[in-house]
Amino acid sequence: MSQEPDRDAFVQLSDELWAVLGPEGTLHELGPAWSRSLGWSVEQLEARALSDLVHRDDREAAQQLLLELAAGRPVHDLELRLGHRDDGHRWVRCRAAPHPGGSLGYLVGQDVTEAQRDRAARQLLEQQARVGTWELDPGTGRAVWSATTHELHGTDPSQVEESVAMGLARYPPGARERIAAAFGRLAATGEGYDLELPYLLPEGGERLIRTVGRAVQRDGVVVRAYGTLEDITERVAHQHQRAELTRAQQLLEESQRLARLAHWEGDVLTGKLTWSPLVYELVGVDADSFSPTRDSFRALIHPDDRESVSAAALRTLSEGRQMVDYRVCRPDGQVRNVRQLIRIAADAGDPPTRLFGTIQDITELRQVEQALRDNQELLQRVLAATNDGWWDLDLVTGSSFYSDRWWELCGYAPGELPAGPDTWRQLTHPDDLARHAAGFEAVMASGARTYVLPSGGLHRDGHRVPMVVRGLIDYDEQGHPVRISGTTTDVTEARQAEVAKEEFISNVSHELRTPLTSIGGALETLAAGVVGELSEPAATLVEVAQRNTRRLRLLIDDLLDLERLLTDRQPFDRVTQPLTPLLAEAVADNEPYAAMHGVRLVLRAPVDEVLVTVDHARLAQVLANYLSNAAKFAPRDSDVEVRLRPDLDTSSRIRVEVVDRGPGVPTELQAHIFERFVQGDAADPRSRGGTGLGLAISREIVERHGGRTGVESRPGRTCVWFDLPLAGAGD
Repeated sequence: MSQEPDRDAFVQLSDELWAVLGPEGTLHELGPAWSRSLGWSVEQLEARALSDLVHRDDREAAQQLLLELAAGRPVHDLELRLGHRDDGHRWVRCRAAPHPGGSLGYLVGQDVTEAQRDRAARQLLEQQARVGTWELDPGTGRAVWSATTHELHGTDPSQVEESVAMGLARYPPGARERIAAAFGRLAATGEGYDLELPYLLPEGGERLIRTVGRAVQRDGVVVRAYGTLEDITERVAHQHQRAELTRAQQLLEESQRLARLAHWEGDVLTGKLTWSPLVYELVGVDADSFSPTRDSFRALIHPDDRESVSAAALRTLSEGRQMVDYRVCRPDGQVRNVRQLIRIAADAGDPPTRLFGTIQDITELRQVEQALRDNQELLQRVLAATNDGWWDLDLVTGSSFYSDRWWELCGYAPGELPAGPDTWRQLTHPDDLARHAAGFEAVMASGARTYVLPSGGLHRDGHRVPMVVRGLIDYDEQGHPVRISGTTTDVTEARQAEVAKEEFISNVSHELRTPLTSIGGALETLAAGVVGELSEPAATLVEVAQRNTRRLRLLIDDLLDLERLLTDRQPFDRVTQPLTPLLAEAVADNEPYAAMHGVRLVLRAPVDEVLVTVDHARLAQVLANYLSNAAKFAPRDSDVEVRLRPDLDTSSRIRVEVVDRGPGVPTELQAHIFERFVQGDAADPRSRGGTGLGLAISREIVERHGGRTGVESRPGRTCVWFDLPLAGAGD
């Protein structure tokens, strides 16, 4: 078989432009594809210089090709524009190799004009649509990016080599893992992806892109991957804006319906009205049968309100805007309160021709306002009946309110003094201010919402007004008080009655003390056998009488002591001194009593020595009451601990605790344990033998020192405590 005819057939069918380049860069032995691409005959192109065909902008590149061949080096993929016979140009991708003989080299070209046009069109489309493209050969790993893809990455096509890693680097963490996983599945299995992800810009900032990946497979193997990158930031933002606008419109419509707010428009000249559907509903007429006009609508207005509505409409013509409230008498018999806003609609300089506005059903609002007025009147009547002053303090804004009666309690006219959050301090008597502040601190430390505190007001003439303050506290999420409201009650009459009672008890106690002393002496004489030896039954009766006489004498002493404290007739000899030695002395003094009950007293004072200003004897009395109670209720062979530690609520105080391991104070008694004549379970013999006044006396003594008392108890552990201000610390 002849090879020459076959070669000629291949030459005729080939689309490649091949030729031999002569020493001067002339074309020889050209294939027929040259004629098909450039329009010249092969004979016209024979021996013609390549440089004559090349576009002037590409001549430097063509000259470089000839130089490379002359140096014996091949040239790959050089794209040149060659002149067409019709004065146009065709894009040809050229490859060249040196000739081993006398010629310069071999030249093989491929007409890529259509591909170039497609590429240019694609680039234009990319630029306009902001969509970049990419391709990847999985076998070689070679990636090709379009100009827009480079632009999105902020890279220069002439300076970098495209790669998958470079593309992934632009995604923030999280998004990077998602796209990497999707791309891995694309390359491995051909599974495509379509994702919307955040994208990091080269100059900083973040955009939202849509990235799409697809694959071409051959025999189940991915041979080509390609896809797009699209900046969808503005589009998504516009979508969100449209969605928000739609939601806002829906919300407005729903809000108008919920607020019973309708709109209308009227022609000034004809009197014709145009209503929204809700207007018909508000006035109770049928939209199909009722024709809204100025006269028909006026007939629906309550007769007593028609003139005011007409006057408002006339004022609108001159003032441009009016609002009027009136009543509508519906055909079904209902009377509804409405509020109408009227405005004029007219071109500048022209007489008004149209009115438009809104109409809102405010019937429920009027009912609520009336109910509020009724409640306020009821509150005023109740407060007037109680004769209490009431107040409200906003601790966040600093605003305050004090009722007229509150000012009158201290002899002031309302507004006579500046009102503020601390005004109550100005009108609290100096003798009560520290105790009131300490009590309030204790309430806030416990987180209680309500409190009742005894206090005293400073009247404008200087005298003290006995008061009781009741408050309600609102706290924020962090537990800080933000608002306090309450009442202040003048308890002068109650206090006077209490003083009269105390004086009566004191007088009775004094009157009982003398005969009781005589009775006690007589019983001691009998028990000593001065009048003769007593029989055993008589001796027993005398012993019972002596025991009860001693108990009665102790009760009278406690009553007189408490009366002196309550009426401020008991002077205190306060001296600044270390606290720990006082505690040690009290433990030593009460150890014999504790030993009688089989318990031990232990002092634990780990804190540094502190100074307090106290009456030594009175503080010893408080400690004796605390320790004797603890010793009575503690289990035998156990410790009663006296502890000294800083106050957890404030650094300006020190706390003393007496802790025992007894059965505990019943829950229902804990709030009353410091009141007079309160004792534990009467069936428990340990609760007997006392007067029920010891802790009440202790509380009065501690509060006279500016301190506080308290108890924390559960079965197996009871802690009765008091705290005192540190010497030199202000409350």
